Amino acid sequence: MPQGAYVSFLGIDGIGKTTLARAFRDKLLGLGVNVKEVSWRSTNGEGGQSWPHDALQELWVDTFRLLFGGSTLSGQPLALPRDFATWDSEEWEDKLGEMPLTSAHRSGPVAAALAELSGNLVLTDAVIRPLVDSGTVVIQETFPYKHVLKEILVARQISDEPRFISICGLLETLILEVFGSAHMQPDLGIFVDGDPTLAHAWRLNETGKLGLLEDFGAAGDRGRESYLQLQEKSAAYFSTAAKSWGWEAHVVDNSGLDANLTRGLDLLMTSPTISRILN
Repeated sequence: MPQGAYVSFLGIDGIGKTTLARAFRDKLLGLGVNVKEVSWRSTNGEGGQSWPHDALQELWVDTFRLLFGGSTLSGQPLALPRDFATWDSEEWEDKLGEMPLTSAHRSGPVAAALAELSGNLVLTDAVIRPLVDSGTVVIQETFPYKHVLKEILVARQISDEPRFISICGLLETLILEVFGSAHMQPDLGIFVDGDPTLAHAWRLNETGKLGLLEDFGAAGDRGRESYLQLQEKSAAYFSTAAKSWGWEAHVVDNSGLDANLTRGLDLLMTSPTISRILN
């Protein structure tokens, strides 16, 4: 059976990764290619056998419980569900985005990063790799290095105590190496680069609000300036990572959706990875 491919995107929140990934999916489907979009979130909703779904669902909830660990609401400790079914049915991610929370304890986001890393190791090995081996082109809208890194950046925002920050630095080195390993790297990685102020405007135009983890809300700071601060810091790490991994860069600008999509799709469709699939 012909080998499939694993394609993933890295970039700041709101910069157009989802739009490009879905246009790419539709393009391949129109050419008769076997394609599946995969994310940790979508896998949670599929159910299926106890492994790996139960583990992924539990780690998903634990990541949030750690990330917001130590936060308070109206002077009281924040109490979060322990099980995925309750978390999902009661839409706790949306609830957290609307709560005026204080900062988490600094250890929480660091531990959340490790839980997130664990979940994505499982996702890659137990979900993505078998699909690729079966001949499927797997499209992952966001390379998970992004989520793990942002949790470390939240921890840095909470505390700058030198001994604590040294742990954050060690983890940043670790995740760059782990996500840069042959097992975790996609066959085709695209770094979607662009101005955070543009991304902020596009995000608000699209949804009317920022997502839960798109600013430093877990550090007790929300809003436009918090968003820009997190995204600018993230973008610097993403650029370094993409260069070290040899990823292609797609730079978006204010030339318009159609122009940005056309350039992005051209980059994807002419890549050696996709040329192999089509030929």
